[in-house]
Amino acid sequence: MINSKRKGKTGELELAKIFSKFLPKFERSQQYKGATHSSDIQCTDDRINAILYVECKRCQNLKLDDWINKAKAEAAPIDYAVICHKKNHGRWMATLDLKDFLEMFVIFLGNK
Repeated sequence: MINSKRKGKTGELELAKIFSKFLPKFERSQQYKGATHSSDIQCTDDRINAILYVECKRCQNLKLDDWINKAKAEAAPIDYAVICHKKNHGRWMATLDLKDFLEMFVIFLGNK
């Protein structure tokens, strides 16, 4: 039998390590302490936490619409909610609203 808490913790640690390769250090957040707007992993740089909400999912059955709707509701007023998901033995994928994805490109390119 799979221990879902351990599987979730392992996924969050793995995802934080991947994020930390590209951005300032990420770590598991402390949702269990009742922090508001607390995503599954957070950056040590609060400027990034102010705009990015990351939800981590490791499961076979994807419920992307449900997950993104819940993440966006929990993330408010954070700008971008992203669901990072991975099936067993699969690769990490990211899902977010297309509008948010395109806004990130506009910001990146300096056209906003």
